[in-house]
Amino acid sequence: MERVSQVAVVGGTGFPTSVNVAGPLVYNPYGHPASLTFGNGVIETYGVNSDYHITSFKLAPTVGSALINRTFSWTGETLDSIADAAVPGNSETLTYSKRHALNAATGPYGALSWTYDVDHNRLTQRRPSRIPRIPISFPASCNRVRPRGCLATTPLETGRAM
Repeated sequence: MERVSQVAVVGGTGFPTSVNVAGPLVYNPYGHPASLTFGNGVIETYGVNSDYHITSFKLAPTVGSALINRTFSWTGETLDSIADAAVPGNSETLTYSKRHALNAATGPYGALSWTYDVDHNRLTQRRPSRIPRIPISFPASCNRVRPRGCLATTPLETGRAM
């Protein structure tokens, strides 16, 4: 299978026959894009670690400041932080439970935190008052999130063996 190396738009009457929209596309060894140059000269680049998690993302013109410039910090399969060099106030920090559920997040939206029950259903959420509250309930009859109660009618839908 061949890789895409350029994206072009074919024009119509009175327009050029082809306009380069993006290219060249540069790839990492196992297929993920490493960089792409848009037709307007803006360059998009990605950095990855040995697990192919994205570790950086930058969108910048050939001359001037980056429009987006973020680095991503990972521990195993969990994303710990997003540092935004273009707009430092947009940086985020994330923490997780032992079962890899998001426990807390801090960023431009404020500080959020969650607690979970033994089945790992979310019990509580702490959030800044400016973020709207979304009520969630867990009916005891099926232990599944439903906006209007448990609607399961068969053993398969309830997740229980027949």
